[in-house]
Amino acid sequence: EVWVTPARSGLVRVVTGYGGVSASNGVRPIRAEQEDVIERTVICDTFAFNDGWFTIDLDPKDLGVRLRPSQYTLRNGGGKGRCVTGWVLEGAMSLDDNARWRRLDKHEDDQCFAMLANETDRDVYPHHSLSWGVQSAKSYRAFRVRMRSNQWGSLQLFVQGFELYGQLSVPNGHPLTESARRAAATASMRAADALAA
Repeated sequence: EVWVTPARSGLVRVVTGYGGVSASNGVRPIRAEQEDVIERTVICDTFAFNDGWFTIDLDPKDLGVRLRPSQYTLRNGGGKGRCVTGWVLEGAMSLDDNARWRRLDKHEDDQCFAMLANETDRDVYPHHSLSWGVQSAKSYRAFRVRMRSNQWGSLQLFVQGFELYGQLSVPNGHPLTESARRAAATASMRAADALAA
Protein backbone atom coordinates (compact mmCIF):
# COMPACT_ATOMS: atom_id res chain seq x y z
CA GLU A 1 0.00 0.00 0.00
CA VAL A 2 1.43 3.40 -1.01
CA TRP A 3 1.86 5.91 1.81
CA VAL A 4 -0.12 9.12 1.40
CA THR A 5 0.30 12.17 3.60
CA PRO A 6 -2.59 12.18 6.13
CA ALA A 7 -3.55 15.71 5.06
CA ARG A 8 -3.93 14.64 1.43
CA SER A 9 -6.20 11.75 2.45
CA GLY A 10 -8.35 14.00 4.67
CA LEU A 11 -7.38 12.38 7.98
CA VAL A 12 -5.74 15.58 9.27
CA ARG A 13 -5.83 19.23 8.27
CA VAL A 14 -2.96 21.72 8.17
CA VAL A 15 -3.97 25.32 8.91
CA THR A 16 -1.87 28.47 8.58
CA GLY A 17 -2.35 32.23 8.29
CA TYR A 18 -3.37 34.21 5.23
CA GLY A 19 0.26 34.50 4.14
CA GLY A 20 0.38 30.78 3.39
CA VAL A 21 3.72 29.20 2.56
CA SER A 22 6.65 30.06 0.34
CA ALA A 23 9.18 27.62 -1.10
CA SER A 24 12.13 27.69 -3.43
CA ASN A 25 14.89 25.63 -4.98
CA GLY A 26 17.92 27.90 -4.87
CA VAL A 27 16.61 31.31 -5.92
CA ARG A 28 13.75 29.88 -8.03
CA PRO A 29 10.34 29.95 -6.29
CA ILE A 30 8.33 26.74 -6.56
CA ARG A 31 4.73 25.83 -5.82
CA ALA A 32 4.20 24.31 -2.40
CA GLU A 33 1.26 23.73 -0.09
CA GLN A 34 0.97 23.96 3.67
CA GLU A 35 0.32 20.19 3.80
CA ASP A 36 3.89 19.64 2.64
CA VAL A 37 5.06 20.22 6.22
CA ILE A 38 4.04 16.63 7.05
CA GLU A 39 5.66 15.01 4.02
CA ARG A 40 8.21 12.34 4.89
CA THR A 41 10.83 13.72 2.51
CA VAL A 42 12.45 17.08 1.79
CA ILE A 43 10.58 18.69 -1.09
CA CYS A 44 12.66 21.83 -1.72
CA ASP A 45 15.63 23.91 -0.54
CA THR A 46 13.68 26.43 1.55
CA PHE A 47 10.14 26.19 2.94
CA ALA A 48 8.52 28.78 5.19
CA PHE A 49 5.22 29.60 6.84
CA ASN A 50 4.96 33.30 6.05
CA ASP A 51 2.85 34.23 9.10
CA GLY A 52 5.16 32.37 11.50
CA TRP A 53 2.87 29.51 12.56
CA PHE A 54 0.98 26.41 11.49
CA THR A 55 -1.58 24.14 13.13
CA ILE A 56 -2.19 20.42 12.68
CA ASP A 57 -5.83 19.42 13.28
CA LEU A 58 -5.90 15.68 13.96
CA ASP A 59 -9.69 15.55 13.81
CA PRO A 60 -11.08 17.74 11.00
CA LYS A 61 -14.38 15.80 11.01
CA ASP A 62 -14.73 16.07 14.82
CA LEU A 63 -14.98 12.32 15.37
CA GLY A 64 -13.09 12.18 18.67
CA VAL A 65 -9.46 11.65 17.58
CA ARG A 66 -7.03 12.85 20.26
CA LEU A 67 -3.29 12.54 20.90
CA ARG A 68 -1.45 12.66 24.22
CA PRO A 69 1.95 13.82 22.95
CA SER A 70 5.22 12.37 24.20
CA GLN A 71 7.61 13.68 21.52
CA TYR A 72 7.76 15.81 18.38
CA THR A 73 10.21 16.35 15.54
CA LEU A 74 10.97 19.47 13.50
CA ARG A 75 13.01 19.58 10.27
CA ASN A 76 14.90 22.73 9.31
CA GLY A 77 13.33 24.39 6.30
CA GLY A 78 15.51 27.45 5.76
CA GLY A 79 19.05 26.47 5.08
CA LYS A 80 21.90 28.45 6.63
CA GLY A 81 21.14 31.81 8.18
CA ARG A 82 17.37 31.28 8.42
CA CYS A 83 17.13 28.57 11.07
CA VAL A 84 14.42 28.85 13.69
CA THR A 85 15.93 29.74 17.09
CA GLY A 86 12.80 30.20 19.18
CA TRP A 87 9.44 28.44 19.01
CA VAL A 88 6.49 27.20 21.04
CA LEU A 89 4.55 23.95 20.66
CA GLU A 90 0.95 24.25 21.87
CA GLY A 91 -2.07 21.95 22.12
CA ALA A 92 -5.81 22.68 22.09
CA MET A 93 -9.08 20.76 22.17
CA SER A 94 -10.67 22.81 19.38
CA LEU A 95 -9.87 25.27 16.62
CA ASP A 96 -12.73 27.69 17.15
CA ASP A 97 -12.19 31.35 18.06
CA ASN A 98 -12.35 30.54 21.78
CA ALA A 99 -9.72 27.78 21.63
CA ARG A 100 -7.51 27.68 24.70
CA TRP A 101 -3.96 26.82 23.68
CA ARG A 102 -1.76 25.17 26.30
CA ARG A 103 2.01 25.47 25.99
CA LEU A 104 3.65 22.04 25.73
CA ASP A 105 7.23 23.07 24.91
CA LYS A 106 9.12 26.36 24.51
CA HIS A 107 12.55 27.19 23.09
CA GLU A 108 14.34 30.54 23.34
CA ASP A 109 17.68 31.32 21.68
CA ASP A 110 18.05 27.65 20.73
CA GLN A 111 20.99 27.37 18.33
CA CYS A 112 20.68 23.61 17.65
CA PHE A 113 19.59 23.97 14.00
CA ALA A 114 22.07 26.79 13.37
CA MET A 115 24.98 24.75 14.74
CA LEU A 116 24.10 21.79 12.53
CA ALA A 117 23.63 24.06 9.50
CA ASN A 118 27.08 25.58 10.03
CA GLU A 119 28.62 22.10 9.96
CA THR A 120 26.96 21.30 6.59
CA ASP A 121 28.86 21.60 3.31
CA ARG A 122 28.64 25.06 1.81
CA ASP A 123 26.62 24.12 -1.29
CA VAL A 124 24.14 21.85 0.54
CA TYR A 125 20.88 23.05 2.10
CA PRO A 126 20.76 21.67 5.64
CA HIS A 127 17.52 19.87 6.45
CA HIS A 128 18.33 18.39 9.83
CA SER A 129 15.56 16.80 11.87
CA LEU A 130 15.65 17.11 15.65
CA SER A 131 13.26 15.70 18.29
CA TRP A 132 12.20 16.83 21.75
CA GLY A 133 10.24 15.10 24.48
CA VAL A 134 6.93 16.42 25.77
CA GLN A 135 5.37 15.71 29.14
CA SER A 136 1.62 15.98 28.93
CA ALA A 137 -1.09 14.42 31.06
CA LYS A 138 -3.75 15.61 28.59
CA SER A 139 -4.71 14.65 25.07
CA TYR A 140 -5.39 17.23 22.36
CA ARG A 141 -7.12 17.51 19.01
CA ALA A 142 -4.91 20.25 17.55
CA PHE A 143 -1.25 21.21 17.78
CA ARG A 144 0.32 24.54 16.82
CA VAL A 145 3.94 25.52 16.26
CA ARG A 146 4.56 29.27 16.62
CA MET A 147 7.85 30.89 15.70
CA ARG A 148 9.33 33.30 18.23
CA SER A 149 12.64 34.00 16.50
CA ASN A 150 14.89 32.97 13.64
CA GLN A 151 18.41 33.85 12.54
CA TRP A 152 17.17 36.03 9.71
CA GLY A 153 15.06 38.29 11.92
CA SER A 154 11.95 37.78 9.79
CA LEU A 155 8.45 36.72 10.81
CA GLN A 156 8.67 33.51 8.76
CA LEU A 157 8.81 30.05 10.34
CA PHE A 158 11.35 28.02 8.35
CA VAL A 159 10.26 24.45 9.08
CA GLN A 160 9.93 21.77 6.39
CA GLY A 161 8.95 18.81 8.49
CA PHE A 162 6.83 18.11 11.57
CA GLU A 163 5.95 14.85 13.27
CA LEU A 164 4.04 14.08 16.47
CA TYR A 165 4.40 10.96 18.60
CA GLY A 166 2.36 9.79 21.57
CA GLN A 167 -0.73 7.87 22.59
CA LEU A 168 -3.44 8.19 19.95
CA SER A 169 -7.12 7.73 20.85
CA VAL A 170 -9.26 6.81 17.85
CA PRO A 171 -12.98 5.93 17.99
CA ASN A 172 -14.23 2.64 16.53
CA GLY A 173 -15.17 2.84 12.87
CA HIS A 174 -12.69 5.64 12.13
CA PRO A 175 -10.59 5.09 8.97
CA LEU A 176 -7.46 4.81 11.14
CA THR A 177 -8.90 1.87 13.10
CA GLU A 178 -9.89 0.17 9.84
CA SER A 179 -6.36 0.63 8.44
CA ALA A 180 -4.86 -0.78 11.63
CA ARG A 181 -7.26 -3.76 11.50
CA ARG A 182 -6.30 -4.50 7.86
CA ALA A 183 -2.58 -4.19 8.66
CA ALA A 184 -2.92 -6.57 11.63
CA ALA A 185 -4.86 -9.09 9.50
CA THR A 186 -2.22 -8.92 6.78
CA ALA A 187 0.58 -9.41 9.32
CA SER A 188 -1.27 -12.41 10.81
CA MET A 189 -1.70 -14.01 7.36
CA ARG A 190 1.99 -13.51 6.57
CA ALA A 191 2.98 -15.07 9.90
CA ALA A 192 0.66 -18.04 9.26
CA ASP A 193 2.13 -18.49 5.75
CA ALA A 194 5.66 -18.40 7.17
CA LEU A 195 4.80 -21.05 9.77
CA ALA A 196 3.15 -23.29 7.16
CA ALA A 197 6.17 -23.12 4.83
